[in-house]
Amino acid sequence: MDEILREKIIHTLAGGGISFLSIFFTEGIFWLLMDYMLRTLGIYGVLAYQEGQEAFFLIKLGSVYLLSGFLGGLYVGYKIKEGLETLMIFPAIICFLGVVVLQFLTGMAFPTANFTDYFIRVIVIPLFVLIIGSYLGGYTLNWHVEEKPEEERIELIFREE
Repeated sequence: MDEILREKIIHTLAGGGISFLSIFFTEGIFWLLMDYMLRTLGIYGVLAYQEGQEAFFLIKLGSVYLLSGFLGGLYVGYKIKEGLETLMIFPAIICFLGVVVLQFLTGMAFPTANFTDYFIRVIVIPLFVLIIGSYLGGYTLNWHVEEKPEEERIELIFREE
């Protein structure tokens, strides 16, 4: 096996592992902060409404999944410099597969009566947000700035006849 390919696989798996671990760390902090904020403001009952649950879901996507994907992508982007266009999707997929497997093993994954809603809210949207975070993290360190070419000097030559 090619040494460069082996290195890419190892760093991609490590990036997926970093994303996987950071999901649990950031989700724990997220639950603590949201619980504290809702109790302090006296608005814990807002989660009884559909709009409150949807807002809670969107805040969780941005603060947990996007950040976790960003951290995994940041590691992969730091270790691997070339071929990031196709490589940055894999840490997010590895992380997401780990989360899904862990949910099924612990019994946390339970489809509702509306399978389409479950599929979109639990599989499609979190995976998409993880992929976006991974790409953002990977390209944070490898954002190439094109240098401006030196300006050409144009001279006009007038002939006197």
